[in-house]
Amino acid sequence: MESIQEKLLPMQDSDIRVGLLGGSFNPAHSGHLHISLQAIELLNLDYVIWLVSPQNPLKSNMKDSLEKRVSYAKLISQHEKKIIVSDVEKLFPTTYTSETIKILKHVYPKVKFVWIMGADNMLQVHKWHSWRDIFDAVFVAVFDREEYAEGVIASEASKCYNTVDVDLGDSRKNNLDSGHWHLFKIPKSPLSSTILRGGVSVSRLWGT
Repeated sequence: MESIQEKLLPMQDSDIRVGLLGGSFNPAHSGHLHISLQAIELLNLDYVIWLVSPQNPLKSNMKDSLEKRVSYAKLISQHEKKIIVSDVEKLFPTTYTSETIKILKHVYPKVKFVWIMGADNMLQVHKWHSWRDIFDAVFVAVFDREEYAEGVIASEASKCYNTVDVDLGDSRKNNLDSGHWHLFKIPKSPLSSTILRGGVSVSRLWGT
């Protein structure tokens, strides 16, 4: 398992909070950056790891190779020190989210992991392989997209798992326990794909 730590962080003894954002990143875009930075702020995360999938089980083909997708993801996130781009899933026997989380929790037993996804994925997560294992293993943070918000509340996953209130005033009070999820309503991204292709710092754009 040492190679996994080399691709992420030597944090197996650390009591930290780490968000996981998985996907094909084909390509990485402003939306990925936006929800990652919102998650870091709202949940007081120490890091967000972008898990660039070698092959998305729900997508038959990829426009670009894994190497190109990882390279571009690193380019647009290069100024954000709390975002880690990783192709660690290529070391795993499968790229199913439930299996990835199981492996990471085994390697990093003291780390509090949070699964991050958009509201559109919440509507279809019940179609994922062993999807209940995801909710049973980690807290799930769902980030709003206006056109999907109403559907989230009526989704299959929301019927099976309870939403939980999150204290946005003091995020460290939130236990972020597995078996629960929360829908975060966030402002639209102020970023454009054109700006990001220039490698401009998101922090500088927001004046932070």
